[in-house]
Amino acid sequence: MRYFDCIFVLILSLLVFSDASVAEWYAQSIYPGIAAGLSMISSRFAFSLYDIFIIVLIIFLPACIIFGISRIISFRKILSILFFVIFGTVSWFYLSWGINYFRPDIYHRMALRQAAFDTVVFANFLDRYIDDINAAFCVVDEIDLDKVDLELESVYSIEAERLGIGFPCGRRRTKRPVFGDLITKMGISGYFGPFFNEVHVNFYPHPLDIPYTLAHEKAHQFGVASEAECNLLAFAVCTASSLPDVRYSGYMGAFGYVFSYARRLMGAEELRSRINRLDQRIISDYKRSIDRWQSGINQGLSEAQSKVYDVYLKTNRIESGISNYSEMVGLLVSFYGY
Repeated sequence: MRYFDCIFVLILSLLVFSDASVAEWYAQSIYPGIAAGLSMISSRFAFSLYDIFIIVLIIFLPACIIFGISRIISFRKILSILFFVIFGTVSWFYLSWGINYFRPDIYHRMALRQAAFDTVVFANFLDRYIDDINAAFCVVDEIDLDKVDLELESVYSIEAERLGIGFPCGRRRTKRPVFGDLITKMGISGYFGPFFNEVHVNFYPHPLDIPYTLAHEKAHQFGVASEAECNLLAFAVCTASSLPDVRYSGYMGAFGYVFSYARRLMGAEELRSRINRLDQRIISDYKRSIDRWQSGINQGLSEAQSKVYDVYLKTNRIESGISNYSEMVGLLVSFYGY
């Protein structure tokens, strides 16, 4: 009976917290305490507790099945262990962070007016964006991570109210992935580990990509679940920085999304005229960033990772799945005030 009791409690909790107003109350009142507690523990370790936890799970679950098949442990006992490990992990995920998926969208939290999105509005936005990124250009060959980290924390603290987040909401110690090579092959620039409230950044990409990635992962720790919304917060924070390399990284972080959308929306001649207005050094930087990724990615692993993450996002009420990242363009247009 205890199995059904556990499942009932979990389902009841998810139903209660799936109400947007309750989820927002959780995000504002309960989550900051959880984030502070978990990150206080994890920040004491230089390595990733999240990665170690996942490795232990990957080893433990098949080991249980092998023990059951070989009769070292009774099959009934194995089922009981598997149930409570899986149930405990899922419960821990949602109660420690995952409920943030049910929060109201960023338009409500930032009091943004949603833009009436059409070709004229987008063209006007694109012209302003091109002017801004041209003005932000600077040469970036290396990044002082400690300096960038402190700067992002400072800007987040200043902009917290405007961005609709709570600050500090725990401690943030940037971690390197335990298996950096594998993460690179999968095409992952960074990720947030909810079980111990940890921010991870892959240091393989071009240095220009790192401030934006770090700002994006920090946004997750502030209780922002949507990838598009984290992209917007990363853009807003980086572009508000006083450090030229961080500010340029913010504009470059949006570059691929913006011009990918422009290719779909604009005619060839209209698009070419915009590209010609860009400082050609910006295009060179973007190509270097792409080339850097292409040299490290394993196409099969990258596609498999994308499919798994697509299912994960859709399961957690991000209906567009992996395409959610690119939805930041609509948010950007609204953020620019159109």
